[in-house]
Amino acid sequence: MADKDGASWLRYGCFGCLGVILLAVLVVIGVTGLAALKARDEMVTDRELIPPIPAQDSTATESVEIETGDSGGRVVLSLFHAEFEVLPAGPGEPLRVEATYDEKSYELVERFDDSGESGWVYEVTFRRTGGQLMTGLKQMFSGSQPRVVVYLPRDVKIDLDLETRQGALQSNLGGLWLGSAEIGLEQGGLQLSFDEPLREPMDRLSIDFSMGGGQMSMLGNASPAILDLELSMGGAEIDLRGNWIQDATISLDTRMGGALVRLPREVLIEGIDREGLTIEETGETRPPRLTFKISADDRGDIEFID
Repeated sequence: MADKDGASWLRYGCFGCLGVILLAVLVVIGVTGLAALKARDEMVTDRELIPPIPAQDSTATESVEIETGDSGGRVVLSLFHAEFEVLPAGPGEPLRVEATYDEKSYELVERFDDSGESGWVYEVTFRRTGGQLMTGLKQMFSGSQPRVVVYLPRDVKIDLDLETRQGALQSNLGGLWLGSAEIGLEQGGLQLSFDEPLREPMDRLSIDFSMGGGQMSMLGNASPAILDLELSMGGAEIDLRGNWIQDATISLDTRMGGALVRLPREVLIEGIDREGLTIEETGETRPPRLTFKISADDRGDIEFID
């Protein structure tokens, strides 16, 4: 009797497992079919946003250019759940946003405020409104991917706040007029470069990685007086070469991550034990000095090369 009871329980248990598997298969088929139907019902739109921010006329004189730039403000970009580009606009061109996306799965929102005493503020938010699984399946069936490109003006001084989460950001900020920039990345990838010197050295550049990684090139062309780099649960390649024209304090904080740091040559370096990369002060002028402050779980996670 006991053997028969055991066999019955085993048989019912197997039937139960098969039922769960069958239910899971039906759910997957149902979700996939629904996504395929929704893919046919996409509302893909092209939008261009141009806020009323003064831009430098390419025919303007140097004095007018400086006066226009001094009326600058802050650009706040919150870019989530897709791939993005942030690039310099052409000479004399205004700040603008170009986007192509499915209105049923994403939203693009802007806000412009020029009532503050410290200058105007322009905010742009792009994010997914549908569920991650359904949106991903829809894009797989339709072949469409959201595309957002932000063009920053060269002729207006701006402070930049840029946050990316669950996405990828490719940005070249070379040639811009930046007072400061704060760049945050969570669960994604970043490729940041300054392929040419900025109009003037930055006051501060802060970059924070969390559960992500990236590559940063020619940060010396930004020449920030303060450079803060924080890496958590990720890794980065950090290229500090470029046209340093002022002293800088560089803070590098890594937690559960690592970094490869490429050092410039024609500068004085303090705070790290790296022979052969410092040069002696000669004459009345000296090269810029980079002072490092390192905080890491294990200093071996940070490698300095030239």
